[in-house]
Amino acid sequence: PGAEERVRKILEEVRTELLTWGECIVSIDESTILALKSIPRMVDPPEVFDYQVPVQIRELGEFVSKEWDLTILQVMQYIDGKRHIRLISELSGVAVTLVRRCIRQLLYFRCVRL
Repeated sequence: PGAEERVRKILEEVRTELLTWGECIVSIDESTILALKSIPRMVDPPEVFDYQVPVQIRELGEFVSKEWDLTILQVMQYIDGKRHIRLISELSGVAVTLVRRCIRQLLYFRCVRL
C-alpha cells in the first residue's frame, strides 16, 4: 500500500486503541515504535464545606505515602465516611481551613468523594 494508506491505517489503529484502552503502542516500521497514553484531564475540585462528609473511594494508606503533606497524613486517619469536616478538624487538631484544603487535594486525586 501507498504511504497515504499506511498513515491512514496507523491513525485508525491509534484512535481505536486510545478510545478502547487509553493507550497504544504502534509499530511504524522495523525500527520505529509509537507509544501514546491518554491522560484524563483533571479539573479543580469543588469548594469543601464544614458540614460535608468525605468518603474514601480509594484506600488512602496505599495511595498516600509518608512523603505526602504532613497535614494530609494527620487528617486522613479521621476520614471514615461518618465524620464531617469540622469534626475531623477537631479530632485531628488541624485548623478547619487546612482540613478543607486537604480534602480538596484528595478530591482532585479522586481518593475521596463528598
